[in-house]
Amino acid sequence: RPAPRLLPAFDTPSGVAYTTVNMRTGHASNPAWNGRRAVLSEFASLGPEWRTLSALTGEREYARRVERIYARLANASAERRTALLPTYWDERTGRAVNA
Repeated sequence: RPAPRLLPAFDTPSGVAYTTVNMRTGHASNPAWNGRRAVLSEFASLGPEWRTLSALTGEREYARRVERIYARLANASAERRTALLPTYWDERTGRAVNA
């Protein structure tokens, strides 16, 4: 079952998910090519997949993990007073790094 093995991607202080999980070790990180930052298009698109997985398996935890992402994005949008959000994010703080 791969889904439980991917949950370390969501183990960040801010809820902004890492984009890479080593399936063997469970180590989660962001790639070096982008300065180890989270990419909006990657972590923001996890919602439909994980919510569907939650509905199909009955595991509420999967949906709860992505709800943290959307809460952070909603807060950022309100703080910035725009729906246009930057590309790179710090998963520790949940803040954009190229604002």
